[in-house]
Amino acid sequence: MRVVSGPWPPNQMSRDSSKPNRGSNVAMPTNDRPKLLMVTHRLPHPPVRGDRIRTWHMLRQLQQRFDVHLACVADEPPTLNSWRAIQRHVADLEFEPVTPLVRRGRALRHLAAGKSITSAWFQSPRLRQTIERWVRREKFDVALAVCAASAPYLAGLPIPSRVIDLMDVDSRKWAELANTARGPRRAIYNYEADALAREEAALAHQFDALTVTTDAEAHAYRQLVPWADVHVVPNGVDLDYFASNDQCDRCTVAFCGALNYRPNVEGLLWFTRSIWPRIKAGRPDARFRIVGRRPDRAVRRLRHLPGVELIGQVADVRPHLQNAAVVVAPLQVARGVQNKVLEAMAMARPTVVSPAAATGIDAVDAEHWHVAPSPDAWVRRVAELLDDPAAQRRIGAAARSFVASDHQWSDAMSPLLDLLAPRDITTPTESADRPPLRLAA
Repeated sequence: MRVVSGPWPPNQMSRDSSKPNRGSNVAMPTNDRPKLLMVTHRLPHPPVRGDRIRTWHMLRQLQQRFDVHLACVADEPPTLNSWRAIQRHVADLEFEPVTPLVRRGRALRHLAAGKSITSAWFQSPRLRQTIERWVRREKFDVALAVCAASAPYLAGLPIPSRVIDLMDVDSRKWAELANTARGPRRAIYNYEADALAREEAALAHQFDALTVTTDAEAHAYRQLVPWADVHVVPNGVDLDYFASNDQCDRCTVAFCGALNYRPNVEGLLWFTRSIWPRIKAGRPDARFRIVGRRPDRAVRRLRHLPGVELIGQVADVRPHLQNAAVVVAPLQVARGVQNKVLEAMAMARPTVVSPAAATGIDAVDAEHWHVAPSPDAWVRRVAELLDDPAAQRRIGAAARSFVASDHQWSDAMSPLLDLLAPRDITTPTESADRPPLRLAA
């Protein structure tokens, strides 16, 4: 195995060994297994946010069938645990750091050129050079790009089959955020939605197949490109890691998620302004705990509200989920499948979700979870669960049973593994039967 680390060699990485290591299998390069080039927009470990969780479990499934050569951008130095966990699953590893200052400069250049800020955020010329060197050295059977921002790394490379996992149609998220934003932020969000939509539509010409997390996302992409070959590859949950027990604090409500991610931030602001004061008035002993990485300024201010506790970043989210009597997902804008919801359900926690956060999970309202379509419904559902330990246990048990049946990672990734199986395919750039690129109205 060759491992290239950019400017962060292993002896200079963060030595935080407290983060849980979810990797277990060891990837052994062989001569008879197909070779897969995988390009991701973030290091897949630690799996502590939605895109990383999906990419990590994707990698664990892929390494069982392929010799995986992983190239990715890094926005923070990996811990030694993360470094070692990824090494177990790959034949080659290259990551390149992209600092905030470099990102801002590239974003300005993309703005001037009418390109998306998202694509600028994850670009590294050095990583592209490494990928080109790998392609000259290895005969790859297939390539997988994760997210639209990874697509440029594969442009023009002589690889017989290419698949891209979009996860979600991100341009729709920015359009929805623009609907509720004001002033300059609204203009920026609208710009990003339009620029990303153009780039996402072009992917149908550059890749043999595209995957997304839900039928709704597949429909959204076909509105951009009606003839696109789009497949649904849902999210799963690690049931062994997210085990359950009956111990919890009967007056604690919890939210777990990345606290610098705009939909999470806006959902929390709405919940703490419109819902939490009413719950607190009826249950003075109730507390709302906010758990997650990198809380932004607006989230940090919430700690001053009555009954709100900002926990922030933790090494292991499971004790905080297990301690909660109720877990909430009050997102007003959400795309794809919410891993935070699946994880809470796997730990048998009764969960109250917004209609947006419920998208892509076919659970039954009032049986596996509660969907709250209005402020009154939010207050009623959370308060009822806080007051009824038996209902907490009943909903929680049904939730875990549901995800065990419908959201195992091995089953979820099966369609992707089938798409990536090596076969003779005409490369997208050579295909003569695809219509010219044209955005749907």
